[in-house]
Amino acid sequence: MKIAMVLERQFPFDERVEKEALSLIENGHTVYIISFNYDKLPVYELYKGIHIVRFPISRKAYNKLSPLHRLQPFYKWIWIVNIKRFLKTHKIDAIHIHDLPLANVGYYFKKRIGCELVLDQHELWSETVKHYRHYNTFIGKLVRYFSRWACYEKHQFKNADYIITVEAPIKEWYIDNTATVSEKIYVVPNTTSKNQISDLDFPERKSKNEFVLYYAGKIDVNRCIDTVIKSLRIIKEKIPEIKFKIAGKCARGYNPDLLAKKYQVEKLVKYFGELSFKEMIINMRDADICICLAPINSEEMNRTIATKIYQYIQLERPMIVSRTTYMKLFVEQHDIGSVVNETSPESFARAVIEMYSDRKILKRYSGNSKKIKADYVWEITSKPLIALYSEINK
Repeated sequence: MKIAMVLERQFPFDERVEKEALSLIENGHTVYIISFNYDKLPVYELYKGIHIVRFPISRKAYNKLSPLHRLQPFYKWIWIVNIKRFLKTHKIDAIHIHDLPLANVGYYFKKRIGCELVLDQHELWSETVKHYRHYNTFIGKLVRYFSRWACYEKHQFKNADYIITVEAPIKEWYIDNTATVSEKIYVVPNTTSKNQISDLDFPERKSKNEFVLYYAGKIDVNRCIDTVIKSLRIIKEKIPEIKFKIAGKCARGYNPDLLAKKYQVEKLVKYFGELSFKEMIINMRDADICICLAPINSEEMNRTIATKIYQYIQLERPMIVSRTTYMKLFVEQHDIGSVVNETSPESFARAVIEMYSDRKILKRYSGNSKKIKADYVWEITSKPLIALYSEINK
């Protein structure tokens, strides 16, 4: 089959999109990825067997147009014009839309050329947008209200032939809230592929004089980084060698270094900025405890497992997680980490001190991750994706 994936950002890099494309190619399909071009990359590129077709747009234009997608036609037509140009020289069997906003673009081409339409939902979009910074200003709330994302989501799910989501509880939410039949939805968890980590060259560089807490990912007020930084004032009394290392892109107005200075723990905090995947994983491997304090006020977070949890498992890292429903259940069921009140520095500090004081706890968590890691790799969890396209190809 010839599959056109549509991605609302520049490719590479998007780890999940790349894994999906490579898995489909390994199973005999041809995959094109139609994406933006912010950085004057080639219009066409063959990357790891993936055909990348790019069209130019500035980041500034994207940032202005994308949030207004539901209220004006220009953004939709930018995509339609460029995909039409692609289709003049390429015949496709399926159009695979990554995330909800461009679902209506996919439906346009489903009607026009009769291809199959797959909606790949990386997020529980209609709930997640409620927490986006740009949708929570005065103007942003008005834009979000009139965008009617929940209605749009329900309508586009009816238009789609197949839907992909990341975890079973989100599938249940879709069934209950969008009246989508179960058979139409395929669950493909965003786990790490076997060679993504095993093929990396890991230099030994951890300082034996540090006890390291580590977080990598989005950095904003919803990630409870402030809880960890505040807790360092308590932890340092019991663990003088404590260090909190952070990697990732900070949301506008959020600065972990300034926060550390405010609470007089700046010597205990190291912010790396954005790292390559390899550097992120090396630092993760060197950590004593890895962290994921996702917010419990998010419907999506309560129904999913963060990608970093699967990475921690592959690296056999002990972890501390928040009380989000599904992640808490997963961590406790497999006994691979501790659950804390993500808003309480005292709760977090107690867990760290307990794990530091009793190294048998750390070894137990690591050992239990080792037992299950073979079950939570992309080669296993991507099987429903392959099954979906086998169904289309009948």
